[in-house]
Amino acid sequence: MTRRWLIRCLCLLPLTFCALGWVWSEWHGEAVCYGYLDRHWVKCGASFGRVWLDWGQDGPARFHPGGLSYESWSPEPIFDGPFGGEMAWLGFRFGHLEVRSYIWRRVTVPYWFPLLLSALLPLLAWRTTRPRPHPQGFPVELATRKEPS
Repeated sequence: MTRRWLIRCLCLLPLTFCALGWVWSEWHGEAVCYGYLDRHWVKCGASFGRVWLDWGQDGPARFHPGGLSYESWSPEPIFDGPFGGEMAWLGFRFGHLEVRSYIWRRVTVPYWFPLLLSALLPLLAWRTTRPRPHPQGFPVELATRKEPS
């Protein structure tokens, strides 16, 4: 019984983190970037209720230093403008921007999608850990004859 409730509570953690991340990303933007020495870089972050992954190649001016870096900012709606060649559907986006030797690609997933996936996890845990009813049915007692006294 305790094990069952522990599993159910642990399955609620991703749901809680996704909901808090969604609310947090409306007022804060954060990203982690890794820059390679050959001017390529990869960046993952969250802002405006979305999680995004960027990758690209800098031109002659190096915007992303080599190694791991962290960025934090207060997002403004102007920053979240569309890319060139962007495809969008239900909050999912894919876009790319190429200017001279600067290449930037972005994949965006809205926070409602991981929230929905993490909401399915407690449902699955509940269905797999619930106690099963015994298929025996109701207990039947044989009637005993009462003899007159």
